[in-house]
Amino acid sequence: MSRQALVFRARRHVCAVGLEQVVETMRPQPVRALAGVPAYVTGVAVIRGAPAPVLSVGALLDGDSPGGDLPSARLVMVGRGQPYAFAVDEVIGIRTVPEQVWRELPPLLRSVAGVTAFAAVDGEPTLFLDAARALPGDTWDALEPDR
Repeated sequence: MSRQALVFRARRHVCAVGLEQVVETMRPQPVRALAGVPAYVTGVAVIRGAPAPVLSVGALLDGDSPGGDLPSARLVMVGRGQPYAFAVDEVIGIRTVPEQVWRELPPLLRSVAGVTAFAAVDGEPTLFLDAARALPGDTWDALEPDR
């Protein structure tokens, strides 16, 4: 059994997200910063006429601010009900990843937001992200307007 994934680079990390979670890839859009959100949330962009949070995958994985990032080369829209964008440095392409190369995360990596597994893809250690877990519920709450 195998799974198709979109593979991309964010800073020094090679990452993948299941193709079923990807809405589209696109050129970067203007992003407006927001106060009160985690450092890895670079802000909100209007994408296809609707606001969407933008996450720096490099900052998410490195646990720091996206302030030192170069402008993102691509945005990867993920999620279905409430889509948001991963800001990435390079989209490598679509790869078919056999289930036998997937590895359960060791305890050391289980606290990294959104990372669910890792594997060797094209000879590179690759972190697999679950789009549904990359943006925690409390972050969604911070992005929602008060009602």
